Amino acid sequence: MQGNLLFVGCSHTNGFWGYVDDDKKIQKVVWDENNYAQIYADELAEGQCYIYASAGACNQKYARWIRHMLNIHDNISGVVIQSTYWDRWLLANNINLEFTQLEPGHFTQQCKETDNFILYDDFNTVNYNEIEWNEKVKWASVAKYEEGCPETHGGYEWLGFDYNYMHIKFHTEINTHLKHDEYCKDIALIDAMCNVPVYVWRINDRVQFPVSRFDTFGPLKNVKVFDTPANVWIKENLDIDIDIMTKDQEHYNVEAHKLIAHNFIPEVLHASK
Repeated sequence: MQGNLLFVGCSHTNGFWGYVDDDKKIQKVVWDENNYAQIYADELAEGQCYIYASAGACNQKYARWIRHMLNIHDNISGVVIQSTYWDRWLLANNINLEFTQLEPGHFTQQCKETDNFILYDDFNTVNYNEIEWNEKVKWASVAKYEEGCPETHGGYEWLGFDYNYMHIKFHTEINTHLKHDEYCKDIALIDAMCNVPVYVWRINDRVQFPVSRFDTFGPLKNVKVFDTPANVWIKENLDIDIDIMTKDQEHYNVEAHKLIAHNFIPEVLHASK
């Protein structure tokens, strides 16, 4: 099978799972064996693969990761994007209170290298001056939206300016057309950066995809989209329900990831439109 692939994704490409220990504390495991990308690299690929993934990552991260990988690896034959949930975003802080220009690989850490793969993740900071982290909607902080907008509800006195950040973020950005615009801009940028095929797919049917258009900002020359989520495709084609094959409430076990690596990923590589 095709080698020298770059896989990017969130915790589902990061070998992640969590559990509660005997002291009732949440423990997190990363780069465990429940990782379709590592399985593909070890058991199918004909050349070393590169896997860049981070638990909780948002789609905004991917363009930067891909740019850095293209900068340091000149043999990448294709990019496989595990598209993730749209209710995530990036936050950052600069303790010097100044604008900073960072290189694409500024936060990159190499976690492990074998003959078959190299694993990459992000540091939250490397110097304690620039800090970056992934965030997602905290649903306990989101209520019914009644604040309106500045144009018609208060102008500079709009309640939303000083109200619950998570509540306003969800209602005025995450749950609007802006997320579709943001996603399609990232896809357009990735398409323009890459001179190799880019395969876009999703791990389950809870992950958002554009309803009809990925090419809002222009024709896509390299991006190929596989519409059917992995869990649905495996159920329809193999009659196996991987949604009951889990390590925790969100993440699939190694048996499910083997099905994804051996059956679904080859289909994505050959059947994407």
